[in-house]
Amino acid sequence: MKQLQRLVLSSFLVLAGVAGQAQAYIPDPVMRDWLNEVLPGSVDGAGVMDTLHAGIPLLDTVIFSIPGMGNSVDLFGLQFLDALVRFNVSAYADLVAMNFPATLEDLTISISTGSVTLGTLPESLDRMVVGSNSAGFSLDILAMPDSMGSMSLVELTDLTCASPGYVEYLYISFAIPSTEDISLPAINTSFLSIDYMSTVAYDLSAMTASSVSMPAFGVWSELEWPAGVRSITMDFITGPLPAWPSTLEFLRMGLVEGCLPPFPNGLSTLHFTYETPCIPNWPDSLVSLSSGSSVLITEANATYCSVLNSTCPGSYPGISGRVFVDTDGDGEYDLGEPGLQQASVTVQPNGNTVGCGADGTWEIGVAPGVYVVNAAVNYPYLQSITPATHSADVQVMGSIDVGNDFAVTLTPNIADLRTWLWAVPARPGFDNRLYLTCQNYGTMALDAELTLTFDGDQTWVGSSITPASTTATSATWSFPAMSIGTTTTLTVDLHTAATVPINTPIEHLLVASSPIADETPEDNAAHFSDIVVGSYDPNDKLLSPAKLSPEVVAVGETPIEYTIRFQNTGTYLAERVVILDTLSEDLQWASIRFLDSSHPNHWYVTDGVLHAIHSDINLPDSTSDEAQSHGFVRFSILPNTDLVDRRNDQNIAHIVFDFNAPIITPPAVFSVDVLASVAEEARSSFRIYP
Repeated sequence: MKQLQRLVLSSFLVLAGVAGQAQAYIPDPVMRDWLNEVLPGSVDGAGVMDTLHAGIPLLDTVIFSIPGMGNSVDLFGLQFLDALVRFNVSAYADLVAMNFPATLEDLTISISTGSVTLGTLPESLDRMVVGSNSAGFSLDILAMPDSMGSMSLVELTDLTCASPGYVEYLYISFAIPSTEDISLPAINTSFLSIDYMSTVAYDLSAMTASSVSMPAFGVWSELEWPAGVRSITMDFITGPLPAWPSTLEFLRMGLVEGCLPPFPNGLSTLHFTYETPCIPNWPDSLVSLSSGSSVLITEANATYCSVLNSTCPGSYPGISGRVFVDTDGDGEYDLGEPGLQQASVTVQPNGNTVGCGADGTWEIGVAPGVYVVNAAVNYPYLQSITPATHSADVQVMGSIDVGNDFAVTLTPNIADLRTWLWAVPARPGFDNRLYLTCQNYGTMALDAELTLTFDGDQTWVGSSITPASTTATSATWSFPAMSIGTTTTLTVDLHTAATVPINTPIEHLLVASSPIADETPEDNAAHFSDIVVGSYDPNDKLLSPAKLSPEVVAVGETPIEYTIRFQNTGTYLAERVVILDTLSEDLQWASIRFLDSSHPNHWYVTDGVLHAIHSDINLPDSTSDEAQSHGFVRFSILPNTDLVDRRNDQNIAHIVFDFNAPIITPPAVFSVDVLASVAEEARSSFRIYP
């Protein structure tokens, strides 16, 4: 309607006058004054223009600076300058130009703020520049020519075009700030350059562009690429990027501070202007990767993203879902239904495993392909899992197959508490920390009471949760209505007097109880035995039991429990700690269970390597805060049932603080021995249920 009104307003009246003369009414007084300035006497006092003025054929280049501030101007009359090749106009406010001379090749418009409304651009137009100061402008074009050389839009806020065309080079910068998402019309271009750092969404999917150039300091996480993109050039990238277009063949990047999406198969040339970051993958199509002064990098010596060198995932999440307790029995996840954190998920055919979060959610990175997913729930009170498996189809790197949920039905009203106890070694004259864990392993909410009886050679310092009661060598805590699957971990600090001799035995006992009879009372008590030491390696790997008889191993019901301890002995806090443990071929990888940890983490097993990622752990250094500088992870796993007498299995762990060189623990050695202590075996045994 707005355009129609302008067309009506701008319609001209050709008057019959002196032979050979044509006339047109010019509605805008500002336009009349300007025409009389460049063509004296061309417009009379009534606003009628002589369109056959003798000066028109001589006018090929003009500059129009519109006077006054806040005035809107209609450029009707410009179309009669039929020898005009170059036109430059500057305005303070809204500008309307619905008609142009057929000879126009170069159009420049400068506007302080407001809107620019253009009609059908002439087919002769080769170059157009429309720009504003930082206030920005909106641009509406009725129709573009079939082909243009270049179009530059500087400080744009919005662009619409009813009939887009082709432009060889299109440059757009957006005004700051832009608060609305940006969507561009279906312009076809060979080279698109977009310049503006923003967190708004950019929808360029209606466009077609062979080559795209992005600016420095861009944040492009919510960008939809144009169709047909074959080449991308990017400068300093400070934020996440969307998935690359599948048609991409050439990619040139400056300094990268963020994670790169997986490269598509089809990319043949990749160049980094500065140093080469880690890359997510090497497509089969890639024939050239270079950096800096054209240093060539091969598939063999490229640095791939891993937990050791970046926070970027080595393989992006490809399959995700949730394992939940189906309280209403409908087989579908409903808001509020608890996750089953005890579960893990295994993906075949690669056999990789991932743990579930507190809400039961999980995700795992895979290469493109079709996978079978099943929930591995070694949980004695399980009645059913629905479905038995999922089929996941990950078509390209970076895509995600979602919704692979497993509904779990549990045996109701089972009371079962479990405890774990672990401690930093005691040293004469120092405090040491105990980690106490209580888990509601049953299928009903429980009121739990946790009692620690600690060694008489140590004295109480404090705890992370205030106990309900204490004695000289004990403390008791109450945890009312612990939900199903809830795990509560607290710490206790004890002091060892300087007079306590080295090698003095240390014994602690942790007991959990509830008013309801426990289904498995043997795991309600946790014993911890150690000795007072003078010094020790704070980064190590422990196991229990260290030995099992061949007969017990063959039954396949007694796991080995591993504890990996770590301490930040550097000079500054560690923002991130990564534990890597390459599992032996003598272990049943699928039986792994993550038991406990001092800090929240995300764990998974890929190609037989256990990863425990502590992101944002901010672990203090031992000089600044010795007590808080420690941590640990605990997991259990079954040995293979065919291990024979005198078989030894050594395992080490790599502990990585931030991106420093890994600390390698001393080996933890498991042995199969006919003389293994039956008591030791019994103390750590539990039953695996299907």
